[in-house]
Amino acid sequence: MSTSFAASSVGVVIIFGDRDPQAARNLVHTLAAQTRPPESVVLVNFGSPCPLLEKACTPFPYLYRHLPQGLPWCLPLAKNQGVRLLSPVETVLFLDADILLAPDFIECGLRRLKPGVMLNCRILDLPQGALQPDTDIIRDFQHLKTLSTPRAEITAVGACQWVRMSAFQALRGRDEGFKMWGFEDMDFQRRARWLGLESVHLDEETAMLHQWHVSKDTVLENPRTPREKAASHWFGQNRKRIRYRAAQWDLCKYDPQEINPDGWGKIP
Repeated sequence: MSTSFAASSVGVVIIFGDRDPQAARNLVHTLAAQTRPPESVVLVNFGSPCPLLEKACTPFPYLYRHLPQGLPWCLPLAKNQGVRLLSPVETVLFLDADILLAPDFIECGLRRLKPGVMLNCRILDLPQGALQPDTDIIRDFQHLKTLSTPRAEITAVGACQWVRMSAFQALRGRDEGFKMWGFEDMDFQRRARWLGLESVHLDEETAMLHQWHVSKDTVLENPRTPREKAASHWFGQNRKRIRYRAAQWDLCKYDPQEINPDGWGKIP
């Protein structure tokens, strides 16, 4: 494997698990239309097989991998696996599978991603029905942006976290002790801050839109299926995990070596 890098080369990691494949296809479409395309993109599907999504990735130099997991799912594992599968790059951008990127998103981000920085971007939520079968998400992006609503939580970080690969390695990856949903992104953000990284937001320069779906909070409040019940249970466990880690930090007992002590991103 070559160890040479393009200047500020970019790898993108997307994870997908039994969600709307069209939303993920839309994201791949916006990545392909970037004014400054990424060097490497990996989409890890940790859920059921999805031939529709696999086919959508084939026209592009991106890698689709189906790495299924049993319950409870471990999203940090899927993200770490995605990093393992990237070609050699200097920076890694994590994206939720239901995001749409402005055409200049990567170009703007590379201007701001200096050493000692983690990039985030405030989510703009699209309303239900905003995307129709005849919507051209590239041509109509600015119109879609006018329809969207900014998230109240400007510090929310889950849908976009972008760091240099050296920082990701120093952080020992995503913490695979977090299962299903809840607080994993917040933990990664906090550990980055503890490492000395500054959070810089791209909101004023570019944009990312969130495609509508039923709120995760609604599902967690009234779980019905085994997967939803597992998610509700692990949401509580994850909250305890992140609170314990914060308490360790406050007591000066936080040890970065406790993160993934047996390694991260193992690929079966």
